Amino acid sequence: GLAMQGGVDDSGYINGTPDFMSPEQATMKEVDFHTDMYSLGLVMIYALTGKRIYQGTPQEVLQMQVSSPIPSLEELAPNKKYSSKIHTIIGKMTAKNPDDRYESWEKLMLLLDKALGSEASAKTASKPAPEKKKNAIKANKATVQHTAAANKTIRRQNSGLGFAVYTFFCFMVLLC
Repeated sequence: GLAMQGGVDDSGYINGTPDFMSPEQATMKEVDFHTDMYSLGLVMIYALTGKRIYQGTPQEVLQMQVSSPIPSLEELAPNKKYSSKIHTIIGKMTAKNPDDRYESWEKLMLLLDKALGSEASAKTASKPAPEKKKNAIKANKATVQHTAAANKTIRRQNSGLGFAVYTFFCFMVLLC
């Protein structure tokens, strides 16, 4: 996965972005897909809040990645509200221990599909559209239907990068 490219080399040089590195990367431990999952969770937090979870020098951020708790979405963006499903998904993705993260991309994708479906349904049910926006609602439903069809293709590819693109697309649909 993408995680294999990051870390700290023997000379202390940081290869990657500390803001999105997993604890195992920061401590030069063995990495696998769980590392990509952690980093993707941090990217999701950034996409949802517009803020990085830790502030400091690269070395300070690496230390925080290892030992500091992940701030909640509300701590980072107090004026926004997030569903409990999103909290749960991101919380598990960004667990400090790789064994506490999802056991597979498939499991994560299934939960994201459910969250996306329920969020889309909740938005449609809670906000009846004015007459003049009927076409916008039809376009949004078409986007969600297209997403469901695209999911099957992306699942077949099942790579870390493909999944990252899929997940980013799902969150963009949720935010709209």
